[in-house]
Amino acid sequence: MRPMLWRLTAIVLLIGAGLLVYGFSDHRDPTLEEVATNLAETQAEMEAVYNSMGQLRSSLYYLGKLPPEARREAILQANHHPEISLALLLATISLESNFDPNAVSSRDARGLGQIRLVTAQEAAKQLGLGPITKEDLHDPVLNIKLTAHILAQLIREADGDLHKALTAYNRGREGASQFEQRYGTSISAYSREVLRRTGISP
Repeated sequence: MRPMLWRLTAIVLLIGAGLLVYGFSDHRDPTLEEVATNLAETQAEMEAVYNSMGQLRSSLYYLGKLPPEARREAILQANHHPEISLALLLATISLESNFDPNAVSSRDARGLGQIRLVTAQEAAKQLGLGPITKEDLHDPVLNIKLTAHILAQLIREADGDLHKALTAYNRGREGASQFEQRYGTSISAYSREVLRRTGISP
């Protein structure tokens, strides 16, 4: 069944069940206004369920692409940082490096999360870690720890705005600010793609 058809079917079934319960609970037929309210609440609940299922599918798919030693670290970091989900962390890594721990960009960003050395050193200092070298960034476990920390920090700074945080992760804080000033939005092709891979419905 196509995703949209599945969503509509599930919503209709839940609405029907909700109306039955609502109607029988006080032995009267619901008013049109009550039906509309119930419909809106049910739709919101279904969207939340659909997004949760999408993120679960995404997480399971991407976990299998990580090096074995990095899978546990990804789960631990997602649990440690309330700002990020496992799906968001893995989707970011997917777009950044395609899960290649040896990836190096043209700007010398390295590892799974494609982190530049100066950014990594700042994050490592905040985490109380020792000195970081370029070679260290190819360690999948360490790179995931740094990626999760940086993502969580950016999301806090953006007051939970995932598009703003992801655009800053991709372009840097200054680059994201310039992007927003130029286009009047923090929504970028990068942030859209990460969220698409995360499994969150538009």
